[in-house]
Amino acid sequence: MVFRRFVVLLIVRLALVGLAMALVIWLLLQPGYHSSTLLAGIVLALVVTELWRFVSRTNREVSRFFDAVRFSDYSQRSQSQTAANSPRSAQHRRISTPRDWSG
Repeated sequence: MVFRRFVVLLIVRLALVGLAMALVIWLLLQPGYHSSTLLAGIVLALVVTELWRFVSRTNREVSRFFDAVRFSDYSQRSQSQTAANSPRSAQHRRISTPRDWSG
């Protein structure tokens, strides 16, 4: 479920980057749209920065999870969006362990 959300958000961000790039290229080919080209270039830079931040944050979370598994640190807490929307905050949730599965 979380992976599907990541893919959808990644596709949306990539589509925004593509649209912003197309707009900048189209404005560069039109004579007299210098300030619009500059503004579209700034928007493109912001969208690319957001894409970079999104992927970097996700990579950090996955890396932290794998480090926790490798070192058997089951006290790591989940930072998922669903936890933020629930009545309990994300700081009070922990990753389930094989001991929890036996139930």
